[in-house]
Amino acid sequence: MLCTPTLDFPTTLSVHQGSHKSVIASSNFNNGTFEYASNNTSIATINEEGTVTGVAQGNTTITATILGMETEFYIIETVSQDCALTVLEPATFDNLTKDLIGVTSTNKYVSWSDIGGTVSDAVYAGTTCAGNNSIQLRYSKVKDGSLEEPSGIITTVSGGAAQKVVVEWNSNTKDGRTIEIYGKNTPYESVRDMYFITGDTIDKRGTLLGSIVKGTSTEVDISGNYSYIGIVVKKDDGACYLNEIHITWE
Repeated sequence: MLCTPTLDFPTTLSVHQGSHKSVIASSNFNNGTFEYASNNTSIATINEEGTVTGVAQGNTTITATILGMETEFYIIETVSQDCALTVLEPATFDNLTKDLIGVTSTNKYVSWSDIGGTVSDAVYAGTTCAGNNSIQLRYSKVKDGSLEEPSGIITTVSGGAAQKVVVEWNSNTKDGRTIEIYGKNTPYESVRDMYFITGDTIDKRGTLLGSIVKGTSTEVDISGNYSYIGIVVKKDDGACYLNEIHITWE
């Protein structure tokens, strides 16, 4: 029997020169092997794990292929899908992604630190997961007076004066879920600073600068002079999945 697998891969994509973006393909053929290719590696490359790197401004095509195979009962066809890729000018913002952070666990929140900005001198730390091939955040629950695995992202070294935070929502985030952006002028020490719960005597979150709501908004323009920012899911909200977080400093 001849079978043709489905192949889920974007048809258009953009990435900034010098930046990376993960575009992993998927299929209903669970045992399939994927291969990726770029038809012009002087414009962009894509590695065997599906990470695209913008090399120079311009346009090219990247291709995902699920390799066919033959079994005793089936012949699985080889299927390919092209994606039109545009490489934009170098980014003027720090671009936080799952790949930059380096967390791969999809079912356990992992703490990380000392991640330098892709453009600025800022240094980031946080506790995140990698569900849905994204940066996964949640509002951590309080149990027996303590937080369970506090989740969030903070800056421990300033990148200047924070100007804007923009997120690219992953489609698996439910509409209405919200992340909050805080700012202050002293360094955050840990993700625990992003929570103010019963029993706390000092609110270390700083000033609430704005909120970003899935299905409604993607950015917060920051008014005032704040040298450090923190990102956390709104109290009692569920998981938020972010493909990218762009942070602009001046």
